[in-house]
Amino acid sequence: MFYLSNLTTMRRLLIMPALLALLSTASYAQTTNDTLRTNENRPVIDERTKQDVRQGVNRAEQNAKEAARDVKQGVSNAAQDVKEGTKNTVDDVKDATRNTVQDVKEATKNTVQDVKQGVSNATQEVKETAQEVSQDVRQEVRELRRNELSWFQPGSIFIGASLGFGLGRGSGTYLNFHPRVGYFFLPGVMAGLRYGFENRLSTSYRANQFGGFVRYYPLRGRFSAFGGVGYNVGQEYASNVGDASRARFNSINLELGAMFRLLPNLGGEISLENNYYDQANPLAGRNRGGRFRLGFNYYFSRANP
Repeated sequence: MFYLSNLTTMRRLLIMPALLALLSTASYAQTTNDTLRTNENRPVIDERTKQDVRQGVNRAEQNAKEAARDVKQGVSNAAQDVKEGTKNTVDDVKDATRNTVQDVKEATKNTVQDVKQGVSNATQEVKETAQEVSQDVRQEVRELRRNELSWFQPGSIFIGASLGFGLGRGSGTYLNFHPRVGYFFLPGVMAGLRYGFENRLSTSYRANQFGGFVRYYPLRGRFSAFGGVGYNVGQEYASNVGDASRARFNSINLELGAMFRLLPNLGGEISLENNYYDQANPLAGRNRGGRFRLGFNYYFSRANP
């Protein structure tokens, strides 16, 4: 726009002299015509006046040609200036664009490098944290294994017995005795067999049962905890059941308990057991399910603790 404005101004400046020259020529011609008309009654125009008229016309034509050349040259120069100005502006825009693109590339490259470095640092921190946690876990596992009794390792044998009792509201007291034997086939996991005898003191009811059980010891130190489940089959004896028709039953028992190390291979345990029967004799009473047990176990381990 700047160059176009300059071109317009230059054109105006160059055209003004040409117009003035043309106007002067026209005025001179008009004056000459008026002179000729005024003197046309004169019979003769002297030769000197004609010569002056021709010279004036020639000068006017020469001035007009020079003015036209000046206008053309001015227009050409203005156009050249506009071209050069436009070219310079385009070059400046190209340079600015190239510089901007280069700046964007460098900024993007720096940002990518910063992101990569940040990710690398975060990954390294995660690895270091994971290693520290792994070391702590391994240390805790070593501590647990150091305090873990060899009783609970695969290959150990378990022999024990427990005495239990149950109390019912107005229905007498139960006593029961359960010897058992087991084998550890996984760390802290034991399977075995057990026999049970129970007697209700206030009635003639008694029962024998035999079954299998599984125990798991999540804590295996000097103080241990366990949970177990078993399945049993048995027979009931009572005054209302004849010897020839002894009532048979099935039961499932669930237990939770704790064990304490008393001697190098001897442990004492307390547990709470609940039983679920498929049938019940009326003489069995309402407290036949729950029992509190106190027992002792002897462990034959591969290595003493």
